[in-house]
Amino acid sequence: MWNASIPAMAAACTNHGLAPDNTYEQIGQIWNAVQQVSLASLVDHRFVLATILQESTGCLATGATDNGVRNPGIMQSHAGGSFVGHAAARDEQQASITRMVVDGVQGTAAGDGLVQGVNRYGNIYEASRYYNSGVVDSSDLNAGLGATAAYVNDIANRMTGWMYANQGTSGACSICGIC
Repeated sequence: MWNASIPAMAAACTNHGLAPDNTYEQIGQIWNAVQQVSLASLVDHRFVLATILQESTGCLATGATDNGVRNPGIMQSHAGGSFVGHAAARDEQQASITRMVVDGVQGTAAGDGLVQGVNRYGNIYEASRYYNSGVVDSSDLNAGLGATAAYVNDIANRMTGWMYANQGTSGACSICGIC
């Protein structure tokens, strides 16, 4: 899954109309952060990576969305941190990337992360829906309730290493079986 994601992360910013693209060193820093935070939080590193890929394709230059709450960074966390910039020192970049992953996985003072979703629902699919929309209709995980309808399906595709799945298709999910 990681190896399949490297080319996508290397071109992510250009593909999103942003610049500059991530360097391979920065992609390695994303790996470091995913491994460190996953180990500390007990959230599967593949789920963390799938969420990063879904939210930003790992583009460090990703801005914030804002529908009343600012969601910045590679995990678009609830009022979390964002990247310090490409001109920052290597250790500052690593700390910044790790902070974004911590915010997305462990949550912030303003909102929950993946940990809270997994603890609350007991599986990554409902946790994904919770992370994306804050509410879960367990009988229909494609019910975005104001958020991305196909989010859970897209996460399920990413969990299998399928980087170039047709995102945003809210059809039946044969991978997770509960969408």
